Amino acid sequence: MSLRVVPIALIAACGGGGKDSGGGPVLDETEYLEQYPSAFCEVLAECDAENFEQAYGGDLQSCVDEITSVGRDRINRGCAFDGAAAGTCVSELSEASCAAWDAGEYQESCGAIIDC
Repeated sequence: MSLRVVPIALIAACGGGGKDSGGGPVLDETEYLEQYPSAFCEVLAECDAENFEQAYGGDLQSCVDEITSVGRDRINRGCAFDGAAAGTCVSELSEASCAAWDAGEYQESCGAIIDC
């Protein structure tokens, strides 16, 4: 897996996918695309700076734009979207620690958002 794909893998991961199957605040697709990319990219930049630099040249907006585009494309293709998982993921990322990031603690909620 290329370094550029690593950040995308989280958004593109197949998860438990049905509509609103998780806990936490429910986000619709628009809210998700407004909130998740920046939350994800900020944590990636802080907790995995080397991959962030290699994938996005250290440019936060490039990361946000790419993550938004990938998410929008998957939603537009009709992939299942889980608004509760999206809300849980964004909430968890807003309180993220690098130790939790390194341990993969966000993969369950963030990996279950979009299921193709």
